[in-house]
Amino acid sequence: MPNDTFSIIAKRFFIATTANELCKKTSLDEIAVDEICETAGVSRSGFYRAFHSKYDIAPWCLRFPLEEGVGKMGRSLTCQEGIAITLEIFALFKDLFNAAKKTSEMLVCDEEERRHVVALIRETLETRHGTSVDEALAFQIEWVTAAGLDVSEDWIRGTIDKSPAELAELFASCYPPRLRKLLDDPVDHADDGDFDLSRFVVSMLRHAPEETQA
Repeated sequence: MPNDTFSIIAKRFFIATTANELCKKTSLDEIAVDEICETAGVSRSGFYRAFHSKYDIAPWCLRFPLEEGVGKMGRSLTCQEGIAITLEIFALFKDLFNAAKKTSEMLVCDEEERRHVVALIRETLETRHGTSVDEALAFQIEWVTAAGLDVSEDWIRGTIDKSPAELAELFASCYPPRLRKLLDDPVDHADDGDFDLSRFVVSMLRHAPEETQA
C-alpha cells in the first residue's frame, strides 16, 4: 500500500476516534470542526484533506470496515473473520454512529452501503470464485446484507449484549450453507510480502489498550 494512502487512513482513524469521544458529550451538530481539530491536534487543512465535512466522518467509519471486513469475505477472509473485523472496527465508533443516526446524511448512507456490500460480495463470487449468481444466491446475498446491517445497528445501540467475536460467530451461522461455503473459501492467499489492510487493522485493535476499545 502506498505510504500516502496509509497516512490518510491513519489520519481519518485518528480524527474519527476524536469525534467519537466528543459525541459522548454532545450531538454531532453541536461539534465544530475547530473543536475536533483542537482536540485531535490536527490543523484545519489536515482535517479537510481527510474529510470534506464533519458529516463525512461517520459514513467513512461505516464504509471502511465494511470494505475491509465483510467485503473481503471469500477473498482474504472467511465469513466469520470478515464479520468480526467489521464489528471490531464498528465498536470504536459507537458514540459517533449513534450521534450521526440523527442526521439525514446517515439515512442516505445506510442504503448506499447496503448496495455497496451486495456489489462487493457479488463481485467476489463472480470474479474470484467463478460462480454464477443465480436468483436464489442473489436473494441470499441481499438478505444477509440487509439483516447484517440491521443487527449491527441494534448492536451499536446496545440492545444486543455480545462481543464482536460472539456476534460474528452467531451471525455467520445464519448464512445459507451454499453462500457460507463460498465465502469460507478465501481465494487470495497472501504472500509474505503482501500487505493486508484488514488483518493489519484488526491486529492493531487486538493490541490496543482495553479502555480504547471500550
